[in-house]
Amino acid sequence: STRFTIAVRDLSVTGFRCETSFNLKVGKTVWLTIPGLGPLEAVVKWKDRLQFGCSFAAPLHPAVLDHVARQVPKDAG
Repeated sequence: STRFTIAVRDLSVTGFRCETSFNLKVGKTVWLTIPGLGPLEAVVKWKDRLQFGCSFAAPLHPAVLDHVARQVPKDAG
């Protein structure tokens, strides 16, 4: 129910790695909102300081991942 901004560092069809100062708890459900897509349900699987690994409840279709990747500026990251 709390909205906050994260930096997605890696994204795959099965999940993502992000960085945030917000304290996410392993095992909790989170929702990732990517512009142009509906909210994506995921579960926090691991934590390492400010880095978190999350697994999607349902895998992304590879075409969706390709579309999102095309939206990222080439010099990002």
